[in-house]
Amino acid sequence: MKKTIFTIIAMCLSLTFVIAQEDVEISWQQREAKVREMFSEIDEMTDNDQITRMADSIQREMIEILMYEDFPFDYEFDLLPNVGCVVSDDGLLYMYSWNVPLKDQNNTSQFYALCFNKSFGVTYVLAQGIPYVPAEKGNIEESAWYGAMYYKISPVQFKDNTVYLLLGYAPIDDNRQYKIIDVMTVKKNGIRFGANMFQKADGKKFSRIVFQYARNVQMSLEYNLKKRRIDYDNLSPMGTDENGNTLYGPDMSVSCFKFKKGMFVQQDNVDARNPKKKK
Repeated sequence: MKKTIFTIIAMCLSLTFVIAQEDVEISWQQREAKVREMFSEIDEMTDNDQITRMADSIQREMIEILMYEDFPFDYEFDLLPNVGCVVSDDGLLYMYSWNVPLKDQNNTSQFYALCFNKSFGVTYVLAQGIPYVPAEKGNIEESAWYGAMYYKISPVQFKDNTVYLLLGYAPIDDNRQYKIIDVMTVKKNGIRFGANMFQKADGKKFSRIVFQYARNVQMSLEYNLKKRRIDYDNLSPMGTDENGNTLYGPDMSVSCFKFKKGMFVQQDNVDARNPKKKK
């Protein structure tokens, strides 16, 4: 009899625990609101170690959000202006990227990104505590990601494989920033950056293209899907900073990388204006 009573009590306690778990379960929308509060807290912080810990917590919350079955992956995160969302042109990749500024004299940032692969149902996690400007040659593994925020993802063919063209940008310091043309190879077990498919005017091939320019100017870098070319503002020297570094800015001319036979080939001084409509 005693054993039966103890069994009933144990079952009741177990049921109570399950109900309690259900009561505290939160939605992804509530997690989004929580992340917004965490970003606000970071704005008030002055210690970089504390900022980093909070930034890592934000990434963990973002990972949890993507795990919800009812989460719409094309959601723009209306409550989070810090987080950018871009969907690849084929609708198979969803990239969420953001940066967290640090409180130092160079105004550097930490970068985070989550890339969801719809085909495999896999989320790839990227983080860079010490961002750097990547070299234009060589592949970069997922663990050595340079840190950037992406605004364009488009599938292209390279050696019978589908890879993804990336356009992104990142601040370097108070005076400089950069934009990047990169390529991402996506497999179930991970991602890799870089592909030897960019050919400059001198015939040399590169894995990615990097443009460094002044922080206080704007540079256009866009992928024209219809024409299959990447249009960009040419940069020329416009002065130096307090450390003697040359600062660059647009010089009102435009060049491009045109996709030909599996390569993006540089073409100087192109007309990037929209064609006039026929009357």
